[in-house]
Amino acid sequence: MIDLPTTRDLFYPSEPEPVDHGDSPATRIGRDLEADILLLDSGRIVARLDDGPGYLINTSLERYRESLTVVGEARDAFAAQDDDEATDAQVGELKAELRRIDPEALADPSSYWASVLEQIEFEQF
Repeated sequence: MIDLPTTRDLFYPSEPEPVDHGDSPATRIGRDLEADILLLDSGRIVARLDDGPGYLINTSLERYRESLTVVGEARDAFAAQDDDEATDAQVGELKAELRRIDPEALADPSSYWASVLEQIEFEQF
């Protein structure tokens, strides 16, 4: 198994398994709720629902590992707060940290990590 942190609702690791991903081979490394998390031969990490297209998560496995760790720690910290609510400033700090880790991963406002941040901000996560 690839060494990645398990985070509630974000990543559940699995034994690496080769899968087809369009024109390029990929390796399934885990799941995120209903999506397969794939490591492409290019090194990019994508989420794929069923046999649909892949949506960029991170541009490398190392950046994915770091992003998972940062978001997991932030979610744990938010959950431990008395008021149970992530403030705009805290979500902004998390967004800045994710942007520092992998700017391309947040370039699209509807990206994987942008969606996660929105869910955190609106307490759906």
